[in-house]
Amino acid sequence: MIAEGPFRQLRTLGKTRERLLRYSVSAKNSLHAALDDYFPELHELFSSMGTRSLWAILERCAFPEDVVPIKVSTLEDLIARSSRKKAGAAQKAKALYQAAQSSIGLRSVGRADRYRVQMCLEEVKRTVLTLKRMDQQMKSLLKEIPAHRTS
Repeated sequence: MIAEGPFRQLRTLGKTRERLLRYSVSAKNSLHAALDDYFPELHELFSSMGTRSLWAILERCAFPEDVVPIKVSTLEDLIARSSRKKAGAAQKAKALYQAAQSSIGLRSVGRADRYRVQMCLEEVKRTVLTLKRMDQQMKSLLKEIPAHRTS
């Protein structure tokens, strides 16, 4: 017998979340692979493909050739505004600038390359944000389940 109410809803969300989590890992791996081609040094600077500071950088200056003309102070501001760890923004901005100057990534970047990174980033953002919303839905459903006590 299939349970009704919040139990069934939780099971449905749990199964959906599991599939989305697998897809999220795949999207992050695709972004990681793209960055390996164009700006491999980013992996050392950003621990996860799901960090908002990395997203901000990739939206503004995804390739070394985009970073080099930007002032370090501008990079610092971009990182600080998008990150929870504002204290390390100056150090990260300086490291990002230096990495861009000496990057071993592909030098010739075209429209297709930019589109590839943009699409990978959009997929990562979409799946990460959807997972967060799904977790909120699951927490809300959990509140509807009466607590069972054993005495």
